[in-house]
Amino acid sequence: MIFKEASQAPGRVRVTFELPSSIWAERVNLVGEFNGWDRARTPMRQTGADGSWRITLELAADRDYEFRYLIDGEIWYNDFDADSYIANEYGSDNSVVRATVDAPRRGTPDAAAPVGPAAGAAAPPASPDAQGPVPEPRAGDAPYVPPEAGEAPATASPAGP
Repeated sequence: MIFKEASQAPGRVRVTFELPSSIWAERVNLVGEFNGWDRARTPMRQTGADGSWRITLELAADRDYEFRYLIDGEIWYNDFDADSYIANEYGSDNSVVRATVDAPRRGTPDAAAPVGPAAGAAAPPASPDAQGPVPEPRAGDAPYVPPEAGEAPATASPAGP
C-alpha cells in the first residue's frame, strides 16, 4: 500500500510505502529513482502489531518516481497499489508513485479503509513480474545497472505505529 500526506516542508510530500506481514523476509529494501536505485540505502522496517514492512520518505512534490521492492537482496517485487507501472529495460515493469496529495490514492496511514484505484490509474501489468516476485537474472544475463538519480537522496524515516 501507498499512503500520501502533505509534508511540513514546502514542496514536499510524505509518502509511506507498506508491504504486508505476509512477506516473509529477513530484509526488505525500497529501491528507486529517489535513492539512485541503491539496493541498500533505503531499508524498510517491520513495524507495529501487524508486522507490516514500512518506510516513509519525503519526496519532491508533483513528480513521478519509479521504484520496486527488493526482498532479501534477491527478489524484485512491485506494489499492486502503485499509481501506474512502466516497462523497464529488463523485460519487467517498475511501479510508479506520483508525489501529490491533491488526490491521494490511500489517504493516510491511519485511514480506516482503503479506497479503490485512482481514476485513470493503470491496472497492474500482466507480466509474470507483476504477479509476484521473480528471481534475479540468470548467469550470463546483463547485470542490473540503475539509472543515475536526478536529485539528492530522499530523507527516510521509519513510519510510526
